[in-house]
Amino acid sequence: MLHKLAALTVGVFLFTVECIVSMTATNQLPAEGYCRLTQILGNPKAKPNPIPPLVPVSKSTWYDGVKSGRFPAPVYIGRSSLWKCADIRKLIERIEKGEFANEQG
Repeated sequence: MLHKLAALTVGVFLFTVECIVSMTATNQLPAEGYCRLTQILGNPKAKPNPIPPLVPVSKSTWYDGVKSGRFPAPVYIGRSSLWKCADIRKLIERIEKGEFANEQG
């Protein structure tokens, strides 16, 4: 399992989040297509098996990041917000490279 620290900013506050990304976690995403927010942020209450987070931030931090451009924008299909799996894979690669470490909001 690969452990990385990624610093994500919201406004003037700097949050350091331990981002645990493993090959198994990124393989949970389809090769192409779309994914829901629960697949990205995880859902510990899902039954029968909890869904581990690919990007361990809160929902409000995620949407703040979408608004500021740090995270990819969703695609709206009907009333559903979906994210392109390719965009999420690129985001995970950016986190692994530490591109968020020096970012100031």
